[in-house]
Amino acid sequence: MRKKFIVNIDGEITEQSSNAFLTYLKENNLLWWHWLSNTWLIVAPDGNIEINILRDKTTDIFQKNNLVLEIKDDIWSGYGPRGAKTNMFTWIKEQWE
Repeated sequence: MRKKFIVNIDGEITEQSSNAFLTYLKENNLLWWHWLSNTWLIVAPDGNIEINILRDKTTDIFQKNNLVLEIKDDIWSGYGPRGAKTNMFTWIKEQWE
């Protein structure tokens, strides 16, 4: 069963920790959107992760306060670039919904 999460890290993060998190996402076949600093939208297409595991992993990697939410509704709204080459919402429309 497909699962969706929002991860937000409080404060500045290093390139090393960001890369470590992206490696974790790739290794676990998770899809992600990361247009806003310190914020990731994550999709587990196979539902292969639990929220507490993701929370613990973000804490281990970033060593900062974090917010991890599991989203169970597809209602959203946003404002940002929508150009042909730079569209902040393409991934959200294709993967999130």
